[in-house]
Amino acid sequence: MALEIGELTGLIMISVAVVIFIISMILQKSLIKYFPGIICTWFIFLFTNIEALPEIATELADLFNLFEHTFIMLSAICFTLGILYEYYSGFIRSKLDHMARGEK
Repeated sequence: MALEIGELTGLIMISVAVVIFIISMILQKSLIKYFPGIICTWFIFLFTNIEALPEIATELADLFNLFEHTFIMLSAICFTLGILYEYYSGFIRSKLDHMARGEK
């Protein structure tokens, strides 16, 4: 019972964090590139909690375990793409500025 309460508390905390991130994303548009990674992370917690339910554990535990690991990989890919986009957009912007000024 204590483990389920801990997992429920974690799910509530990550849900509050997602809502705060969405509000921050509305106020600061540069955070949009991290939104898919945040949503995938939320799904990781969701499927972990669903997998831990005793009613579901016998029939669909393997399916939710597959979903959990799939979203772990998707979260890593989304965050990596967001970081690469941020880095290379700044890099390309600086190169275009140098080209506009006639520098090499």
